[in-house]
Amino acid sequence: MWELLGSEISDDDRNRNNRFAVASGLNAKVVNDAPGPFWGCPPAQRTDHLTSTKPARLRAWPPEWRYVEARLRDEGLRPFSAWQLLGAGAVGSQSLVGIAALERLRWNLGERLCVWPFDTGLVVPTDTDVVVAEVWPSRWPVIIPPGMVKDAAQVQATAQRLVDMDAAGTLGALFVPAVETSQLDDILDEEGWVLGVT
Repeated sequence: MWELLGSEISDDDRNRNNRFAVASGLNAKVVNDAPGPFWGCPPAQRTDHLTSTKPARLRAWPPEWRYVEARLRDEGLRPFSAWQLLGAGAVGSQSLVGIAALERLRWNLGERLCVWPFDTGLVVPTDTDVVVAEVWPSRWPVIIPPGMVKDAAQVQATAQRLVDMDAAGTLGALFVPAVETSQLDDILDEEGWVLGVT
């Protein structure tokens, strides 16, 4: 999937990209006679396979929530589905464009870069220069200074929290979350995990 997104998604230095067209094409491969599972796009980007609004879910689709998102929801938190591409709080577009960018980093850095937990398993990564891990900045409380963009404040606060945990020797525990044995293969092979969800 990383290779596919890395080759299919174009993203220029002005943040222009083809994520909606790629999502429509991916939808067509899942169920070619209905829109979804990706959804959410500007009206001008709608296709037979990608709608502006959330379509009724079909049984043939992958689950709406990854295991890690289901766990967050069980805790009373409200992550957004990776299938939602547009709208306040949507993360699907960032996921598609981010995974494509990640794949290009892998092309350039090779074995110097690993992606937790796909390359490492659910353990503390070793023997690598760069570790990439998914985070959910809304996981931790943050004070938004006046005039600062919320996303920027969350990113800064999350980065500082991880630096502080590393200095205190507690960061390593985040890489070893307790997960159901029955979910492990899906997590390591397809879904991934969010650092800090233990």
